[in-house]
Parts: sequence; structure tokens; C-alpha cells
Amino acid sequence: MLVSSRATAMEIKVLYKKQEGVLKIIESGFEFKSLNSFHVGFDRLNTLFASKAGSTPVRLKVDLLDPQQSLTFTFIHPTNALSEREAAKEQLTQAIAGNRARASSQIDRQVSGSAGTSATTSPHPGLGLSKVDLEIRKKVLVKDPQLAKLHRDLVIGGVITEDEFWQGRQQLLLLEHLSASQKPGKPSTLVDPRPTSSQAGEFTITITPQLVQDIFQEYPVVRKAFIENVPNPLAESDFWIRYFHSHLFARHRASSRVDANDARNDPVFDQYLEEADDGLEPRHAQRRVYDRLLDLGSTQADHDASGNALDITMQAGKVKAALPLMRRFNEHSQRLLSATVGDAPSVQGESGAQDNYTQQIRIDDLEHHQEAQPVRLNMKDREQYYTNMILDGEAGGASALQSDTPHMLDTAQLAHSIREGLEEWDVLVRADDIHDTTPATREIEDGLRSTAQIAAHDTGAAHVATSNAMKAAISCHTACTEFLRLYWSSKLSQPRDTGKVDRMVDFIRKTPSKVDAVVKKAQTVHEADVLRQALQPVLNGVKKVLANEQQSFFCCCIISIHLPFPVAISTTMSSIIVPIGYSGSSCGYCGGDGQRSEKEENYSYGFWAVQMACEDYRQLIDSGWRRSGGYIYNPDRTRTCCPQYTIKLDAAAFKPQRSLRQELHRFNRWIRFGGDLQGGDTAAATTTPTAAPKDKHKGKNTTFDLLECVKESQHDNHANHNLEVSLERAGYTDEKFELFKAYQVSIHHETISEQRKDSFKRFLVDGPLKYSPITYKHGRPVSMPSHYGQYHHVYRVDGKLIAMGVLDILPECVSSVYLMYHPGYQSLNLGKISALFEVALALEMRNAGAGAVDLYMGYYIHDCVKMKYKATYQPSYLLDAESNTFYPFTQAAAILDKHKNASFERGVSIKVDGGSTPGETHSVTDSDDGSYSEDDDNLPSPPPAGFLNPRALPKQLLNQIKILDNRSMRLLTYFTLPHSYRSQVDDLVAALGDKSPNFVILIT
Repeated sequence: MLVSSRATAMEIKVLYKKQEGVLKIIESGFEFKSLNSFHVGFDRLNTLFASKAGSTPVRLKVDLLDPQQSLTFTFIHPTNALSEREAAKEQLTQAIAGNRARASSQIDRQVSGSAGTSATTSPHPGLGLSKVDLEIRKKVLVKDPQLAKLHRDLVIGGVITEDEFWQGRQQLLLLEHLSASQKPGKPSTLVDPRPTSSQAGEFTITITPQLVQDIFQEYPVVRKAFIENVPNPLAESDFWIRYFHSHLFARHRASSRVDANDARNDPVFDQYLEEADDGLEPRHAQRRVYDRLLDLGSTQADHDASGNALDITMQAGKVKAALPLMRRFNEHSQRLLSATVGDAPSVQGESGAQDNYTQQIRIDDLEHHQEAQPVRLNMKDREQYYTNMILDGEAGGASALQSDTPHMLDTAQLAHSIREGLEEWDVLVRADDIHDTTPATREIEDGLRSTAQIAAHDTGAAHVATSNAMKAAISCHTACTEFLRLYWSSKLSQPRDTGKVDRMVDFIRKTPSKVDAVVKKAQTVHEADVLRQALQPVLNGVKKVLANEQQSFFCCCIISIHLPFPVAISTTMSSIIVPIGYSGSSCGYCGGDGQRSEKEENYSYGFWAVQMACEDYRQLIDSGWRRSGGYIYNPDRTRTCCPQYTIKLDAAAFKPQRSLRQELHRFNRWIRFGGDLQGGDTAAATTTPTAAPKDKHKGKNTTFDLLECVKESQHDNHANHNLEVSLERAGYTDEKFELFKAYQVSIHHETISEQRKDSFKRFLVDGPLKYSPITYKHGRPVSMPSHYGQYHHVYRVDGKLIAMGVLDILPECVSSVYLMYHPGYQSLNLGKISALFEVALALEMRNAGAGAVDLYMGYYIHDCVKMKYKATYQPSYLLDAESNTFYPFTQAAAILDKHKNASFERGVSIKVDGGSTPGETHSVTDSDDGSYSEDDDNLPSPPPAGFLNPRALPKQLLNQIKILDNRSMRLLTYFTLPHSYRSQVDDLVAALGDKSPNFVILIT
């Protein structure tokens, strides 16, 4: 059925995937109407393939672009299937021709447009390229539509330059140049014109100039006949008609089974007939084989002698009728060989040919290699030589000449050397490291089960592949891949193009927000999961780039510490920082015991501190900042899953609860009297505990003295265990690293292979704080620190390190950074014990006249069970992020019971900047299509609580900013800073607020 109308150009009944439907070809494309209908626009058409004429069934295959896909339709009309196919083919062919014409003109505009944009910087017109080079680039873009789209988005869009785009793609240009310059060689097929039949039953042969030339080269006798008979007495058309009906053409046919009776006698062509070449020897001399290793007939004489004579199928000439055809094939092959490699090489001398054969047939593995015989030295006074050797052997305690047996090493000495070598090895896996595999097995089974369920219900794959969201995902993926390629090629090249690297990093930083924008376009949750999974490899590449840049920041910062500062910078200016920006990570509080969440739900702004004055850092932690090694960060409480609030304890007013007093008394009793540790180190605890007397502190009227109780267990010479608690400057030892490994593996369930010395040093040893002296009004006690800075609070029992706390001693502040302990002593509740010891440290410093010292206990998360223990230390205070004011814990906790993310000053919930859920209705701006532009940013809106708006910073504040250029070591102001760096500085100043002038911002 073929129906035509104005709205519908064509309707044809077809089969698609064994499903009957109607193929409609309209003005904008074609549609398939059935149970599973779909529409395809003409702009996606690429190529067509049709089944051979006369074959059944009648099919038409359509190849599509964006994304690549193939559709095969079977025409089912009983009589007019072929005509319907041809009509549809004609319509689609016109659309494909239009697509190619538009693509070619678009490429012309792209190449000319990109050439025009560079005309101002090139001394030559356009790109400074020749017309041939521009034509080659055009051909490459025409052949690869995806590459052409990328060129249009990035080069024509002004994101990157033409040279940057083709950097690393020289191989494509070279291959296209070679392909264009390569000329086709002589066809290897034997010339055999074959007639084609028409619908009227007539047989025709199409004569082309190329066919005429091939016939003349293959059959010189036809050329001779043409020269002698055209144009007189025969016209050219008559010549070829009579030739194709003659016996001469029948003899030239490739098949030896051609019926010669169909040929006609022709007085012109019969005179050029030759006798069939079926004699014992060929009529024309064969090409000589100069390489005997390739001559199959060179060993023919040996076959008869060995009884391996050729059978009838291998004897030439046994079938006489086949000889002419075989020899014609041989002559054709000889002509092809001569046209390809030229004439035969000149014959070398007998000796040269023999050397060549010897070199080719020699196999090194079969050769007998003999070691070269050494040249013996004639020595004089041999007796004196051996006498000296004997004397030397006696002096050394051993001599091989004094014994008839071979010299053997002492077994004890050998065992000792092996033992020493084994002591240097690191134990990577212990028996204790192998935990129960049941949870891992269950997790794998759940993953396989969910994958199978998704595959079973994946009915929308075709819709996802053709959706607008997938097109945006492809565009985002292609652009980001290009930025990653340019980043690594520039990063690893010498000399390094620093400006180009910085530009690529700026684009790469925007990729996560682009991916989020693409995922938001998804219509269903399933489609959103498919898009995010498809873009995950790009995000992994982004993470590697950002990690590499962060490592570069670290290296740059370490180097810059040792660089001489210009005279313009004051020597007292000690806080130098490098902006890094906003980042997301998995949350360590949402997961299970010791586990992190799977998604990135913890967001913060951070910078790297090259060096930091203790007073400046004290002001930062009073504004919600914390440090991890040299990385200082402030959580974005409006976007993070678990809002974090700085908590501090008033050490002077601290009165421990009964449970804390009991924990400390139990710990002291174990130190004094010993006892078993559940799951602990049996070597460190007695197996039979001594009966402990009643605690002298127990009683209602007894006043609890924390300092006295803490010191009690450290100064008992008759105790069962010797406890030593000391404060030492942060430094690395293997003992501390072994404790860190045991803690991470047992408590946080990490593997041994994940524990590295460099990460341990960067996390808990190295830090930016500069040591500065502490003034004690009443004299410094021996156990108190002499300087502000970074310290390790170490706990040793009987000389063994069982716990270590990382502390920052700051003006009027002791900040607890981290605690780790040996898993064998977990039953002692060392987390609570160490907190009490840190409170005692703050109290002792206060009593010595170091000021009103408070204990900062890190962050508090109200909904997190792991953080509940901090509520037992009172009186404490929580920091309000909006006003940077501490509020009593009880007042703040009451507000947090109602609002997860709250303002303590206003007593209300802070608005959370949440993204839309896939499937929800939301507006999409022009920047949400996955494309990249110079004006995009990844800033949270509104800014985090306590942060300024980076796009509306006070000019008075910007005038006070001090910026150091790491390359030139020049001090800059904000308004003399290049615009490409201002966004980084804006974000940093917005995060620091009025504290920004205290720091020197290092721009790398």
C-alpha cells in the first residue's frame, strides 16, 4: 500500500523486528507506527543499504547518527514490495544528500571562521596554513561528525583555539594527507567484462574509458586490432559490438567453461586469433625466480629420488583444456608483479647470493656457541704469588687453598644474615587482618541481584538513548574528555604552558556541576541513574586531575617556604595560604560502624596553609574552621548531609559526670592493680587481677579533683603498670606509624595496603602552625609546653605506646585534632580517658598563668550517635555559623531538636540549597545543557552561612588583601591581579570575611 497526501508524503506497510507496522515518510523525517512507535528526524540519517534486486525478502537498512543506530525494515507487499522500497529509498536518499551538503558547508564555515579568529595573531592570512592543509582539516571533520560537533562547540564557541584543538591529533591529519596523496594501483582482478540484463531481457556491457584501458593492457592483441581497424573500416562502437560477439572475446573470458558456440565468426577478429597455449612449454617466457628460497620448483628433483613424486593433481598439463587459462592467470600475475615491484633485480655474484642464503637459513638456537678461550698469562715468580695468598688467608681466618674441600659458609653466619634480612620486611597481611567474609559476600550477591533486576526491567533503554538528556550527556562527555586530554598533554609537555593548564583546570572544575545539570534533565529515576553511570568515568578523570592539582599545590607550597621573600613583605607576616575551593566528599558519619557513605554529601570550602601563625588559626577555629594536616576547611552547612558545629568546653567550670568519674577511676585501678583486658594484650595485663581496695575518692561528700585524679596513676611507684603521659612536638616515628596502622585497620576497617607513611605524615605529623613562645605568669611547669604549636599527646604503658592524641596548643585554647589507640586496649575507653587528660592539660596551663584556656573538641553533629559522648562534657558551647557567636549547649541543642540546620541567634532553620529530584518539574537555564563557557561557576547559592557573597565583596576589604605571585615572588594587590585568578581570590575572601587581611594569599 502506497498512499500520498499533503501531510503525509508516503505510507508503506513494513516489518520492523518481526513486528508489523506502517512506515510514514513526512516532511521532517519518518515514523514507524505500531505497538512500539518511534520517530526519526531527517537530520539523523547517515547512510542507506538495500538488498539486491530480485532477492527476497526486500529490505532497507537505515544507519543513524546521534547516537549511532541501525534500523532494518522489511517490505511485505506481495507484488509491489520492490517498487515501494525504491520509492522510500529515493525520499531518504534526497534527505541524506541534503545532510551531507549542509555538513560540508558548515565545515567550510567552521574552518574559515576559525581561520578568521586567528588572523589577528598570525603573520599569515587565516591560520597561516596552506589551502591543502585547510582542506585536509575539513575532510577530517566531514568524516567524523562527532569531532566536527566538538570543533563547533569549542573552537567556534571561543573556548579553545584552533591550534589547541588539533594538538595531539596530528596523526589524523597525517593519515588523511597520506590517504589523499596515495594513488590507487593496478587492480589485481583479471579483466572480464560481464553483461547485465535489463527488464526487457536484453544483455548490455557498459564501455568506460577505464575498461578500454584495462582491456588494452591485459590483451595487447585487442589494442593492435583497435589501431588497425578504427576508425576505418570500423567505427568505435561497431568495433566493440563485434569484439564482444567474436571468438577472440570468448577466448579472453576468465572461465574455461564458456560456451564457445555462442560466439560468431568474424573476418576482422578471426585473423587475430592465436593457437591455444596448451603445449608442453608456455608460449611466453616466465619471470625468473631469483630467490631460490621462494622457488617451489627448485627442489622438485629431490621428490622423485625420495619417493615423493607428484600425483596427477599436481602435474602441470595433465588436464590440457585448463592449460591456457592457467597460463593466462600466470601472465596476469607476472604483469601485476612487474607493475608493483618493477623489473627483476640485477643478479648478484655467486658468492653474494650464497651469503644471502646462509644468513636466512641460519638459526641461532641451533648453533653451537663456544666460549672464547682466555689468553693465559705467563707469570713470573709463581711460588711467591701463592705463598702470599696463603699468608693472607691465614691472617683472615680462612683460605680456600688450605683445604681440599670446597669453601663452605658458616651455617650460623648464613642463618644470621637471613634473619637480619627478614627483619627489614614489612608484614602486609596478618591472620587478624582477615575478617569475616560474610558481609562482603552478601554485598556482592546483592549487587549481582540488583544488576539482574535492572537488566530484566530495562524497557526504557531505547528511550534513554534518543532522549535530549542523553544528547546533553554526550556533549558534556565529549567536551570534558577534550579538556582532560588538553590538560594532561600540557601538564606533561616541556616547557609547560602554565596558562593553558590553569584554563583547562578551570573548565574541569565545572564538570561536576555540568553533570548534575544533565542528570536533572532526566524524566525518570531510571534515566537519571543511567546518565550518571555513563558519566562516572569522566568524573573519575576529574577527580584525578583535581587530586593532581592539589598535590601540585602541596609541592608548590613546600617549595615556596624556602623561597626568599621580597623586601616589600614584612618578615613578621607568617600566615601564607593557597586557595583551593569548594569540594565534596563522602560522609564519615552517615555510614555504618567505621564506614563512609557511598555518595558525596559532605561539602566544604578549603585552602592549603603554607604556614600559619597560631593566633591567626585560633581566630579561624572561632569561626568554624578546622585543619587536617595543612588543609584547612569550613563545612558548608547548608548543603552537607550532617551539619557540623564547633564545640568548645569551659575547662575551668568543667565538672565531670559520674560516668566519666567512674571511667577514670576504673582506668587508674587497672594501672595500679592490673587485670584482664577483654580482647586486649595479655602481655600487658596480668591474668589474675589483684583484689582492689575501696576507692579512696568514693563517697558523697568527697570533692572530685580532676588534676589530682589524673596525676595519681602517673606517680605511683608501686603500681602494677607504669603509665607515662607526655606532650611532645609533632614528629614522625615508626612506633607512631605502627599504632596508626593498627587503629585504621581494626577500628575503621581499612586494609594494610592503604596505610602509607607519606599520608600519615601529611595527615597527623606535618602541619602549618609556627611555634611561638608561651608566657606563663607563674612560671612554666616542666610538663607544660613551652611554645604554641602542634603536639602529640602520647600515652605509654610499660614503655609501649597505647594511644596518641594530636593537639594544637593555641593562645587560650587547646584544640583536639585526632586520637588513635591500640585495638588491644579498646576496653579501657581511651577516647573518654584522653578527653579528661586534655581537660587537665588546659586546667594546668590556666593555673600556670597561660590565660583562660578552653578545650576545643572539634565538631558536634546533633543527629550522629558517634557524637553523643561530647554532650557529656559540660558546660560546653556550640558555634552559630551565621553570627560567629558561641551559645550554651543546652540552648543550642533545644533548637537542634527542632531544626537540623539552625541559626541559634534567630532560633530558626537555615534554608538548605537542595537540588531537584529526577522527574520533578524545574526550570533549566541556558547553562544547564552540559556546555562550557568562561562565565560559569560552581558556587553555592545562597552562600554558606557565615560566608560573604563572592560577587559583592566590599571594596574596602579588597583593598586590604595581600597577594603573592609564586612565579615572580612579587606582592600584588587585588586590583593588579589578573582577572583569571580573581574568582579564586573572591571565593577565599568570601569564606574568610574580615579575617582575610591577616593572610598572604599565594597564587600559583
